[in-house]
Amino acid sequence: MNDSDRNKENAISWASGINLFLGVWLFISPWIITYVAAESRWNDLIVGAAVVLFSWIRLVNRGRAGVPSWINLLLGLWLIFAPFVMHYVSNGQRWNSVVVGVIVAVLAITSGAAGATRHHPTAAA
Repeated sequence: MNDSDRNKENAISWASGINLFLGVWLFISPWIITYVAAESRWNDLIVGAAVVLFSWIRLVNRGRAGVPSWINLLLGLWLIFAPFVMHYVSNGQRWNSVVVGVIVAVLAITSGAAGATRHHPTAAA
């Protein structure tokens, strides 16, 4: 593995690792922040679980394409807009969703832009 691949792998590892923890936070936050509305609670449970899943997939498949990272980008963007679309009741819920969404989106771009870490030789024709 050359230095470029090692740098890509490091970027994927830390960005996806932090996103994994943010997904866990999002999943448990309805109990910590005490969400009032069921819609916002379910949104954060489902999106949090999805962020964990796609971050984990990206972590264990660093040598492949970054599709899970790009899915996390979409999930992060959804988190930014969800409080306004779903009319979150509390400012705490709103800020939690927006801040986590921004961080997830930025880290997903970082991980996705790193691409694959292994060069696959092409067959000579």
